Amino acid sequence: MQKTCRRFLIQKLSYILIRPFAWLFFITRYRVKFEIPPEIRDLKGSYVLLGNHVNKWDPFIATIGLKRLVNFIASDFVFRKPFLAWLLGLLGAVPKVKFRSDMGSLRTLMDVRSCGGIIGIFPEGHTNWSGKTMEITPSTGKLLRLLRAPVVAVNIQGGYISEPRWHRGILAPGIVMKFSLLFTENEVRSLSIAQLNARLQIALEHNEWDYLREHPRELPAVDRARGIEHAVFICPDCGSIGSLRSRNNSLRCTVCSGELEINRYGFPSEATFQNSFPDIALWDQWQQDRLISLISGQTGQAIFEDGPARFAYAPDGKTFSRFSRWGTLKFSGTSLVLHGEESIEYEIRTLSGIGVQNSEQLEFYVNNTLTTIEFKEDFVSPYKWLSALNHAQVFLGEEE
Repeated sequence: MQKTCRRFLIQKLSYILIRPFAWLFFITRYRVKFEIPPEIRDLKGSYVLLGNHVNKWDPFIATIGLKRLVNFIASDFVFRKPFLAWLLGLLGAVPKVKFRSDMGSLRTLMDVRSCGGIIGIFPEGHTNWSGKTMEITPSTGKLLRLLRAPVVAVNIQGGYISEPRWHRGILAPGIVMKFSLLFTENEVRSLSIAQLNARLQIALEHNEWDYLREHPRELPAVDRARGIEHAVFICPDCGSIGSLRSRNNSLRCTVCSGELEINRYGFPSEATFQNSFPDIALWDQWQQDRLISLISGQTGQAIFEDGPARFAYAPDGKTFSRFSRWGTLKFSGTSLVLHGEESIEYEIRTLSGIGVQNSEQLEFYVNNTLTTIEFKEDFVSPYKWLSALNHAQVFLGEEE
C-alpha cells in the first residue's frame, strides 16, 4: 500500500506544477466561477466527487477549483493514444471501458480511497448532447456503498452552451461550478442504493435551457447552428431520420424543406416547421420517444442506415488491425448490419460498452473484440446510433 500511495503522491506533485497554468487557461477562456461552501473547502481525507457531465473539460475544471487532485474515471479511449495516456496517467486519471464491468478500475478506486484521495465520477456515463441531465448509471449507488466515503456533488451550469458536444469550438463561455456536500460517510452506509441514486439524480439535475432563460447570454453572430444535427436528428414535421443539415445559423430538412434559425441566445426560432420545439432538450425528448416507438414496432426491416462508414477492429480490445473496411451501417431494431465487401450482422443484445468517442466515433464490444465505426459525412449523428442501440437493448431485454 505504501508503494501505491507513493504513486499517488507523484500524481499530486504533477498536479501542483500544472494547476497554475490550467487555472489561467480555464478562468480566462471559459470564464469559470466556483461556488464552494466552507464545509467542502475544509473537508479532509478521501471523498467521492460526482457531477453532471456537459463539457469535455469538466474534470479538469472541477480539479482546479478544489485545489486538490481528483482521480477521475476516464474513458479508455483517450488511453489508446500514447501521449494522452502518459499525461492523464500523470494526473491520476483512472481508465475504464464505458458501461462494462472493470475490476481493475475498481481496485484503483479502492486504492485512491485508502490513500486519502478524491475519486471523481460522472455517473451519466458520458457528456450529454441536449443540455439536460440524463439518468445516472444505476450501479452508481452500489459503487458509493463499496467506497464508503463522503460524497460531494458539483452541479455544472453554463458548461453546455460554453462548448456543446455537437459544436466544434467555444460557443458562449461562462461556467458556474456549484459544489455541495451530498452525503456524509454515515449516510452512505445507512441509505439504500435506491435512496442514494434518487438523491444523487436530484442533486445533479440541470436543464441548460431553463438556466439560459434566467441567465441569457449572446452567442456569436455566425455558425451558431453548426453541427447541431448531431444532437437533433429526426425532422419534427416529416419524421425523417438523419435528414437535417446545419449551415451557419440555420437547420434545414432535406426531405420536407422545413427550416429554422438558432437565434443569438441559442434557442430555435423563425421556424417554418409546422411542429417545432422551444429548445433542444424538448426536441431530444420527443425524438427519443419516436425512436422507442419505431423500435417497438420494428418488422425486421432497416429503420435507418448511414454510409459510407469505416469499420476497424481490435480483437484484444486495444490493438486495431492495420486494415479497415468501408461500407454501410444499417439498424433494424434487433440487429446491426455492416454492409461492405462482405456483410457482418450483430445481434444487438450481444453488444456491450456501446459509446461515442471523440464526438464522432461509434464503438462497441462483442465479447472482447472492439469495433469502431467512423462516418465519412460530417452530418451523420453518432448520437442517433447510440440512442437507437441503447433503446433497442432495453426493448430486447424486456422481451426476454
